[in-house]
This record gives sequence, C-alpha cells and structure tokens, in this order.
Amino acid sequence: MRNRGRVAFPDDFGSLTEKLRRRMSRKHDGRGDEGRALRALREIRVGAAPSWLADQVKIMFSFIRDDATPDFEGRAWHEHLERWLKLVPPAGRFTSIDGSVLTLDRLTAREYVESDPLDLDHLSARAE
Repeated sequence: MRNRGRVAFPDDFGSLTEKLRRRMSRKHDGRGDEGRALRALREIRVGAAPSWLADQVKIMFSFIRDDATPDFEGRAWHEHLERWLKLVPPAGRFTSIDGSVLTLDRLTAREYVESDPLDLDHLSARAE
C-alpha cells in the first residue's frame, strides 16, 4: 500500500530494519567512507518473496550504484554491503535476508518491478 508515493511496509519489517535505518540516517551526511558510500548510491530497493504478507518471507535488498563506481574509494562495495546486512538479521517471519550492490543494468526489470524503494527520506531518493 502506498501513502503519498511511499510504500507502507509491514510494521514488523520496520522493526526489523530499525538498526539499518538508524545507521544510514546517522552516517549519510558524515565525512567517513560509509557516509560517502551512502551518498554515492542511486537508490535502495527491497523485495519480499513470496510476498510481504506471507508467513515466511525472504528479503532482498538492492543497493543500486552508478556505473562509474565499481568500487568505492578503493574499498569493494561488498564490504559496505556486509556491514549493512549484519544490521538486519533474520527474525520472526523474515527467514532470510540477502542483498547486493549492483547497477541498474544488472537489475532485471522483474526485480525492479517486484521491489519497492526503501525510502529513508533523503537516502534513496537522489534527484538527478
């Protein structure tokens, strides 16, 4: 369900991602490498399989980067990804949490359509 263009994620998903959301909000404007990496992301999307309402849900985060940043300031993107995913351990009906850092060219149309933007206010809605 959408409210003013935003996805209304289930409450338990909001609770599950609280640590990730707090960290990203805290680090986004920082001068460190993680803050710069967050600002370099084009969008963050999240999908649920088989659906958000299922009894057992697999979550997939897609951290979408620009083509021009195959690594970030000498650090591989997977290092940031691992740090971010550790903040979202499987719990309750969310049995699996996975993610990837990829470009739009690597994201299939199906993956894009079947996922929703993880709008952390300013974090994933960068204007071009």
